[in-house]
Amino acid sequence: MKRINILFKIALASVLVLNGAFFIYANTRTLSVSEKVKPVTLAAYQTDKALTNENLAQLKTNSAQLKNKITAMAATSGNNVIGITYYSDLISSSEIASTLESNNSFDLSEITFQSSGKSCPISGIKAQWNSLLNAYRISDN
Repeated sequence: MKRINILFKIALASVLVLNGAFFIYANTRTLSVSEKVKPVTLAAYQTDKALTNENLAQLKTNSAQLKNKITAMAATSGNNVIGITYYSDLISSSEIASTLESNNSFDLSEITFQSSGKSCPISGIKAQWNSLLNAYRISDN
């Protein structure tokens, strides 16, 4: 019984020391640029016909209404795909589509990306490590 009590105290002390070390490291390390930037979401939309220069001008006008909600938009004449990065906490992809469709002569449908299958395992491991460290952070600076 005495041996179990000593092993329990050693295990408890080890857990406390590890938590303390994680806490100190998480709050004293310098965040990388990618950790400081607000995350964005990528959305791609397909039009029912090829885009013309007039459509692109109207898209530019409509996207101005979404200032500070979208970060980038890519569309070229002759193609029927529009790519947009946006802040998902400020606007939804359906709101973006309806805003871009207004005053235009085409309909948009969102292209869904494959979310399963093979992917790089290293980025997942790094994401898990960063999530663990963020759990110990007391400020976002």
